Amino acid sequence: MNIRDILTVDRPSGQKPAVFRRNIMAAPRRTFLVFLIVLTAFNLRASLAIVGPLLSFIETDLSLSAAAAGLLTTLPLLIFALFSPFVSKAGIKFGGAATIFSGLAVMTAGILLRVTGSIPALFTGTALIGYGIIVGNVLIPGVIKHHFPEKIGIMTGLFTTTMCLSSAIASAICVPIAEKSPLGWRGSFLIFAFPAAVALCFWFPLLRRKSGDSTPSGTSGFQELLHSGIAWQVSAFMGLQSFLFYCLLSWLPQIIASHGISAASSGYSFSLFQIIAIPASFLAPIIAERAENQIRIATVSSLIYTCGALVLLTARNVPLLVLSIVLMGIASGSSFSLCFAFFSIRAGNKEQATKLSGMAQCVGYLVASVGPVLFGALNDRFHSWTIPLLIFIGMTILLMFTGRLAGRNVKI
Repeated sequence: MNIRDILTVDRPSGQKPAVFRRNIMAAPRRTFLVFLIVLTAFNLRASLAIVGPLLSFIETDLSLSAAAAGLLTTLPLLIFALFSPFVSKAGIKFGGAATIFSGLAVMTAGILLRVTGSIPALFTGTALIGYGIIVGNVLIPGVIKHHFPEKIGIMTGLFTTTMCLSSAIASAICVPIAEKSPLGWRGSFLIFAFPAAVALCFWFPLLRRKSGDSTPSGTSGFQELLHSGIAWQVSAFMGLQSFLFYCLLSWLPQIIASHGISAASSGYSFSLFQIIAIPASFLAPIIAERAENQIRIATVSSLIYTCGALVLLTARNVPLLVLSIVLMGIASGSSFSLCFAFFSIRAGNKEQATKLSGMAQCVGYLVASVGPVLFGALNDRFHSWTIPLLIFIGMTILLMFTGRLAGRNVKI
């Protein structure tokens, strides 16, 4: 008996052979797609997460000014905001696989370019990496919506958790690599070209056929999305959580050090923050998907952020500072993954999820780009972190209100 006979005998009564063969292949294809999503997610934070820890090496080697160093960390956020809407349109027009492949190719080129070491190459490479990252950030939620509509929570959790994990790993290993590599900080950058190139190779086979999910399905255009209240509420939630995260990314070690903690110990604060965020980023979208609405989880996550920031403002000893980092890590991980869950849950189909992702990330990263600069300027003006932290606390309260709106059981 050959394979055709087996398929014919075993298929359910009345089901066409072609349909049955597609069903048999569905599980292996979905497993491969899960692997691709995880592999892609691994590349969406690591190459930027290492810039902060390596900034002192780069400043010394290239004689960068403080302003130029600050631009190096802000530039990707501006790229995210600028290209998010265009990426979502490209994904719908050309297909997710082709657009993600092109993004990974640009990212790999950017990593290799900034390894060359000149200042123009460093900034150009960082901009290219930013573009590659936003392609994955914008399009993967639509891929999840289309291929895993019944498992949005767990797939979103897997996606965001991998991003958090790769960021934590990259932050932990980049400085030792830079200290031991003959290439110095360039060696740390070069290491992360490998996973990007691997992801590029695995996406390549999907380019051989036209992606079926790239066909428009009568979804609302961007103009209609701009008139959707829930779309703006999700975008506001994305913007506020991004503002909070990038303020902590830029200034948390210095804030911890201002409490009298040694520079060496305060340097570990953001690593702890990232590690704590990992389980929260996995669990939040799973809980969100199973709930009737996401109002409660958005509220709890935001209140945890508020409590963590209040403890950070008033702490006078190490245990309280650790508690504040733990609370904010939980809140950051859960609110970040909740945003990505909103892109799929609030949308009716894949194209809407992609467009909402592009809109929300455009707004989100524009807001986020203001945060680190504002906090640095206020600290320079008042020589204290009190005013910035009070603003931070106010933002966590706004996050709660926007989360309650975005968490309503409403579709675009």
